[in-house]
Amino acid sequence: MAIAASLAWRCAVVVMSLSEPLDLTPFDDVSSLVDNIERAMRSCGIWIQAVPCVQTTRSEVPFCADTMSFEQWLRWIFVPRMRALLRNRKPIPTSSAIKPMAETCLVRGDVATEMLLQALDRFDLYISARGRQLH
Repeated sequence: MAIAASLAWRCAVVVMSLSEPLDLTPFDDVSSLVDNIERAMRSCGIWIQAVPCVQTTRSEVPFCADTMSFEQWLRWIFVPRMRALLRNRKPIPTSSAIKPMAETCLVRGDVATEMLLQALDRFDLYISARGRQLH
């Protein structure tokens, strides 16, 4: 019971940070969104520490779905690549559809998963809306 209460409180903190307005530069906005994804994963206990072997990261299948779990892909591919783009001021993607993949890979119904889905949805919406503005 105490564990469930602790998990609910930690995830509630993530909800509050996800609702903060984003009115900075696009690089700052995206950095904040990626930070929220990491924060949701960490707070809810799904930030994977075990480093995957190099071969699993070389998959050509979307989301490395043939070589790693979705959580591993987020942790070891998505977050580091987005941070590298931001750090080097490289072009930000103009479309994103990560949440639909997450919905097919993650078990729904618990607070932790819902928090991560919310963070991914905010990322997808921001990136896709920004992409529509550029075209």
